[in-house]
Order: sequence, then structure tokens, then C-alpha cells
Amino acid sequence: MNNKKSKFSSVEDVVQDMRERSGLVAYLDKVRKAAAILQSAKTAQDNTPVVFTKNPTIKNTLENYIRESRGNSTVPAILEKIKEIHRSDVADPADWEDENLVKFISVMNAKEKEKYPKNDAEYVDLGRAPRLQDKDIDAENTDAFHSLMPASK
Repeated sequence: MNNKKSKFSSVEDVVQDMRERSGLVAYLDKVRKAAAILQSAKTAQDNTPVVFTKNPTIKNTLENYIRESRGNSTVPAILEKIKEIHRSDVADPADWEDENLVKFISVMNAKEKEKYPKNDAEYVDLGRAPRLQDKDIDAENTDAFHSLMPASK
């Protein structure tokens, strides 16, 4: 009989070796990676707001409006303005309540606002009353009855 020792300790090891040599493991890895890419693309596509799929020009209008406002408008105000502009383009009002649309507006608005940082130096005197010197005050404005006096020549 044959007294040769096998290099495999079990049947599973033999099967695994055959899978690797035949290329089955590499093929299955390739299929898994392709499926993961398709799933991520599908997930990214699922995050697209419904109104953009129904009318792609809404996205362009939204981008223009946020760019012009420099990210200083609130999300509800932006949404109302876009709804007003495209009120006849979307038949179902529930499409405007899409959570993905609100997220898209919020992210885009925040990115635009980052481009224009606020300058706090402009606002140091905000809320303060102006300080006037006596020489800056017109004497005619201190007398309430001055306008009732006859004109002097």
C-alpha cells in the first residue's frame, strides 16, 4: 500500500487548497468587491432628493440661490424660496418634504458659508450709541422753539 503522508490534515484543507489553485477564491473576492461598489453607488443614488430626479433644474436653481446668499439664509427660507420658484415643476407637495433634500440644502449652505468667514472686527461697536462731542452738535437743534422764531437777516 501507499504509505505517503498527506500534506493536508483534513478534508476542508484539501477543499480550500483546490479553491485557491483553481482561482475560485480570487473570483469570489472580485465578485464581492463589485457587489460592494454597486451597493455604495446605489446608496449614494438613494440619497438624491426626489425633486432632483423629477426636475434636475431645481438643483441648479438651489446652487445659484445659495451661492448668491453666500450661505447666510436659513434652510427653511431657502426651501421656501425654491418651492416658490419651482411650484409648478413638482406635482406632489410631499416631495418637498424629503429628508434628503433638507440635508442637501444644509450641507451646501454650510459649505458656501465657509467660503465667506465673518469678520468680527466690523461688529465691535454694534449696539452702542454714537458718542458726539459738543462741537459736533448744531446749536440750532438744541432749541425746540428755534424754528418758530422769525428768520434773521
